[in-house]
Amino acid sequence: MRQNKTHVFVARSPFHLFIVKNIVGSCLDENDLVIVFYEGRQIEWQGKPVQVEFVQLGQYVTSKGAWATATDNLKTINRRLNMLEAPVSVYMTDTRWPTNNQLYFRLRGNSKYELSVFAEGLASYIDRGDRVGLAIKSLAKYLLSKIRLAAPYRPFISDNLGYLMPGFHCFYAPQADRVRVRARKVELPMRSSSLGAERRDNALLFLGQPIEQKLPNEIDQLPILLSTIEKVKALGHAQLFYKPHQFEGRFAQTVFSENGFVILDQGGVFEEWVGDQWRGKAIASYFSTALATAGMLLPPEDVQLYSVEFERVAGLYLNAKDKQLLRNSLALFKCKFI
Repeated sequence: MRQNKTHVFVARSPFHLFIVKNIVGSCLDENDLVIVFYEGRQIEWQGKPVQVEFVQLGQYVTSKGAWATATDNLKTINRRLNMLEAPVSVYMTDTRWPTNNQLYFRLRGNSKYELSVFAEGLASYIDRGDRVGLAIKSLAKYLLSKIRLAAPYRPFISDNLGYLMPGFHCFYAPQADRVRVRARKVELPMRSSSLGAERRDNALLFLGQPIEQKLPNEIDQLPILLSTIEKVKALGHAQLFYKPHQFEGRFAQTVFSENGFVILDQGGVFEEWVGDQWRGKAIASYFSTALATAGMLLPPEDVQLYSVEFERVAGLYLNAKDKQLLRNSLALFKCKFI
């Protein structure tokens, strides 16, 4: 008889939660104990495939407080791990992230724990290939680790996400074969059945992004919003819908609404929502990696993907090299750029 196991996941984005649910629903036994630590903004855990213990950690940050947050979060995780009996399977994403970095180096080599890694969004499929640049960054991280305030970080010279670090048992991802990793690759069945979804045969869904993070003044956002709306309308779809990003403000929603888009304000993240609750002919966004996710979830013959104002908006966030890498990666999913 199979012994029930304990599985501990550490996630920090809605996409991670979506991956976790796929792993739990397709790879684990329904009687296993599942604990999910979530390091992000408060979000509802909906549609649990099994009984899940959900632990909200401190919100992740990218500023000077990252290490303090990671240290506090690690204390919470460690307290729960110490209560568990062996064996325990622990799943995380990239080892460059503060909480994962500390957790990986603490647990690696401990026979009580079996470590696995799961996909870090579209970044998993971008092979930067810049070994010299990576070595320079790794050296800088090593030197920083010698400073007392940065000491919790353990540097590594491996790959951009740390997937090639030793000690991982399995790697879970959609289209896992396309990712370089030492661990055994486990393919996740990501396509949505779309059963029960409302079909809109000539509809387009636009996925919002929080561009106010880079353009805080509404007068600076407006030209991009109006140009985007004009290009989307030129595609000729009879129905237009706008799904706001969970982190964006109200201004973009107001502009899209005033120009004929129906605002879809249902809860839940895009990855859980599209396909199961909505079906249409096209999905568009600026440069959101959710476009690639849609390409994994929905049959390519069913939906066309569009990136609108890619150069203009992606240029606010990315350098030229990373922007081209992202463009190439979206193109793999037959995304058109307008």
